Amino acid sequence: MNNYDKHKSMVIHSALWAAAGDALGWITELTNGNKSIVRTRAGSPYVTEPVTWKRTIGGRFGPNVTFPAGTYSDDTQLRLAVSRSIRGDGVFDVETFAKVELTVWPTYALGGGIGTKAAAVNLSKRTVNWFSNFYEREGSSYINSGGNGAAMRVQPHIWASKALTTQVLTNVFKDSIVTHGHPHGFLGAIFHSYCLSEVIKQGEVPNPNNWLEYLEYFNGFEDIINADPQLKDFWLPSWESHSGKKLFLDIEKTSKEFREDIYKVISILSEDPKGYKDVITALGCDKKEYRGSGLKTALAASALAYLFKEKGVESALVEAANMLDTDTDTIATMTGAILGAVSKERPKWALQDSFYIEREAGRLADIAFKIQTETFVYPDLLKWSPPTSQTLSVGALDDGLAMAGLGSLKCLKNSYKVGEYVWQWFELPFGQSILAKVKTNPDDMSLLQLPKMRAQNQQTKNQKSYVQPDSRTQLAMFHSDENTNIDSLDVLTDIVINSNFDNEVLGRAVNQYIETTSSVESAIAFIAIISKAKIARMKKK
Repeated sequence: MNNYDKHKSMVIHSALWAAAGDALGWITELTNGNKSIVRTRAGSPYVTEPVTWKRTIGGRFGPNVTFPAGTYSDDTQLRLAVSRSIRGDGVFDVETFAKVELTVWPTYALGGGIGTKAAAVNLSKRTVNWFSNFYEREGSSYINSGGNGAAMRVQPHIWASKALTTQVLTNVFKDSIVTHGHPHGFLGAIFHSYCLSEVIKQGEVPNPNNWLEYLEYFNGFEDIINADPQLKDFWLPSWESHSGKKLFLDIEKTSKEFREDIYKVISILSEDPKGYKDVITALGCDKKEYRGSGLKTALAASALAYLFKEKGVESALVEAANMLDTDTDTIATMTGAILGAVSKERPKWALQDSFYIEREAGRLADIAFKIQTETFVYPDLLKWSPPTSQTLSVGALDDGLAMAGLGSLKCLKNSYKVGEYVWQWFELPFGQSILAKVKTNPDDMSLLQLPKMRAQNQQTKNQKSYVQPDSRTQLAMFHSDENTNIDSLDVLTDIVINSNFDNEVLGRAVNQYIETTSSVESAIAFIAIISKAKIARMKKK
């Protein structure tokens, strides 16, 4: 088997087993250690494979939904969203991920942490960009968001590369900080990325010595941030202003704490018998305070993969799913990604959208080897309006329905009506199935909210249309696109005005715009707009 075939096989198996772990672990998630809840959901207090099961969604007054065997949750949903945001040329379009994928996702989310949901809602504001999502919402804040919602979704960056380069790490970091501002969140994503990259590169599950080695790489964050203008000039100063801390000192402190956790796990692994439950107890992953920690979850998944490297991925996922006091689906999905890469077999379990997951994983593997592949076509970001509530993402289009940002919807069997809303199973044009909350009488959907799709080749029996090859979205600001200057001007103006014309923010914005446009005329126009806005505000006062 040549290097390309080997990489592609490992990526596809990793993606399928990650989704399988999510599907199994979601059955037992949030049961507070109560096996009777598992029995009520799945008919048995112990799960060994995905089964048809029931769960109430959408809050206490939401419908009790029967989920087909293999239904996955937010872990896989967001992983697929990240995957679509990686263009055919390998560039991660963080702007479309943040402003399109994440703002639409709450409409069909199955599960999802408080932090990720709060981040998604805040991104619907016109003045909020991927690097300025410092939300405060219902007891949740960006700075304190250290959950595993970032770590569970970053695998596509690794699958689309042959090595963990500085650019890949930058993409992982940008992906993470769209929603998670605490070091536990973004460092957990980085640690898991190292573990997954290592197993794909070496064909072996990383050992505890590897974990300590990855920890040393956390010190390289300063170089990554300083090399990126948006991170250095906008995100970093804002983070330090909101937190009242110095980022790199906080990363150093967190790294020391994480080193202690690694040594705790190493001590357990040296014992006989070695137990996954002991790892969980030592890390505190069975306690509310640390159950969803990005770093601790990533380490727990790596330890489980190491413990079960000879027993196989299926046994490891069953172990994760039945450790009821933990974040069962996320530990299982991250373990599945690691062990799945070295598994010779794909899952035999029922798995939702397995064809689409496999095809998307194959696309990412092609990207790693510079093979020309598709790019998902998003709406024009200059005309895009993020949905401001969960029920505005789905609208009427012609004689059917469509989802903003993603395309037309095909109704599938089973729906659940509660009051003025319906939870309906749909299929998206590219083959993903979702359960979305819809108004009984939805508003019309503007064509400006939909992808710019063109005619596709005739579908075969086993294939679904995906995207137009070689097409591109309107890129985010600072990219060399014909509309870049307009987009930069619009977003930077909002940032300055939203800061109440803060001197430091204004100075950084002017400097950034000069570097971006290399145009005296454009810089003068930018300053004129800011001046007019400030004078107008002064007159109001």
